[in-house]
Amino acid sequence: MPVNLPLTVLGNTSALMAAIAVLGMVWGCSGRGAEMLGRIAEGAARTQMLPTSEANEAREVGHSPQDPAEFETLALGQGQEAEPPQEEVGLVSSPEPGWPQWRGKRRDGISEETGLLPSWPPGGPRLLWTVSNLGRGWASPIVVNDRIFVPGDIGQDLVIFAFDTGGKLLWRAVNGEAWLGSYPGCRASCVYSEGLLYHCNAHGRIACFDATSGREIWAVDMVQLFEGRKITWGISECLLVDGQQLFITPAGRKGLMASLDKRTGKILWVTPPIAPDDFVSHSSPILFRWGGRRILANCSAAFGFGVDADTGQRLWAVPVRNQFDTNVSTPIFGGDRIFYVSPYTHLGRQYKLMLQGGKIAVEYVWTHPVDTVTGSGVLVNGVLWIGGYRRPKWWFAIDWQTGQTLAETKELTTGSAIYADGRLYILDETGKVALVDPSEKRFDIVGQFQLPAGKVRDAWAHPVVCNGRLYLRHHDSLWCYDICGSE
Repeated sequence: MPVNLPLTVLGNTSALMAAIAVLGMVWGCSGRGAEMLGRIAEGAARTQMLPTSEANEAREVGHSPQDPAEFETLALGQGQEAEPPQEEVGLVSSPEPGWPQWRGKRRDGISEETGLLPSWPPGGPRLLWTVSNLGRGWASPIVVNDRIFVPGDIGQDLVIFAFDTGGKLLWRAVNGEAWLGSYPGCRASCVYSEGLLYHCNAHGRIACFDATSGREIWAVDMVQLFEGRKITWGISECLLVDGQQLFITPAGRKGLMASLDKRTGKILWVTPPIAPDDFVSHSSPILFRWGGRRILANCSAAFGFGVDADTGQRLWAVPVRNQFDTNVSTPIFGGDRIFYVSPYTHLGRQYKLMLQGGKIAVEYVWTHPVDTVTGSGVLVNGVLWIGGYRRPKWWFAIDWQTGQTLAETKELTTGSAIYADGRLYILDETGKVALVDPSEKRFDIVGQFQLPAGKVRDAWAHPVVCNGRLYLRHHDSLWCYDICGSE
């Protein structure tokens, strides 16, 4: 049950410290609760020492208004699991089984499955089943236990479908209107957490559903709530859930990012916008630990940025704007480095994270000419495997430390990749599916086939590997292949 601290307490350091002492006894002063309390106390003390104008700005971070302009209470959840030691570094994994969100448990496109086929026979692996009538869209499926969830635009509606792992339809639910603008079709994948399913449609409607029945529990319009904007090619953010928080990136005049209570949709904190002319783009966030913090990284139309996941404090911002305001590729994190791709202008850029006086800053390291849009790279054993989009419309293996090209192939055009059991699974936009052995830091294709969908030019949904099966989606159809050789 959340504990609400009145604004009068939050604005008074002595009163806040007393409240923290009480909350510490309630929570046992351990784990994420203690860490969050420490951050709140530290932030309050800093705010008291700031000039009035700066203090008002600082108090905007970490508060939980239902109108983002009116900060009334700070909601702090109980019963959170204990955090690992602060020195631990790495992407935060979903505790849910299977492939419960965009690009897998850590949102890095990497599966921990083993026992998969090391190569494919001519014609590819065995097709188990196909479902059709999903409508238009590029949203990848997610798989949790014996359930598959995938959205698509049908007529005037965005429809979320639930299937069992045999392809049988269990339920369907509507999340607002379909995207009928430029490139019509559904964009974002769902995310699953503790029996609940979340989705953001292309207009910015965020909804929570009961994953068993499809019943809608709550919904908010993030464009309206945060005074955002509906963009030319539709909002594409695949939402991220961690603990009791649902993270969103409205990039509006009233908030860059926000944390919502996943069970009610109420706002927990808001990150102020970076610049008045910034707005939402198409990227989806990642969550990782570094420097004793839990950090969200994402892109708006103008910036690649990092935000403290517990307080909403913005940690850094770097320029990523291009003439189309399209930043689509999910950021990539590894070690102490973060990688953003902005096509047409900044291209693929890596930055090094640094601690400076207790604050986190980033320093530019290298640029690579890769201009990824619909795909996202996979970082495996110090090598970034990633496809270009326009000028270098082929695939690269890039040294993560130096940015140097180790290998490239033009046998595959722009697309997306995931990694499982020592192999890359690549789907390019023409519908070619390739199994690649990257062990020699080169593109050794050990199996390939073509999606059975006729002429394909926009196969932009990302592959999914779960429980020995490969799931591939192209608009109206979802195919399920056996990639472990089972009978």
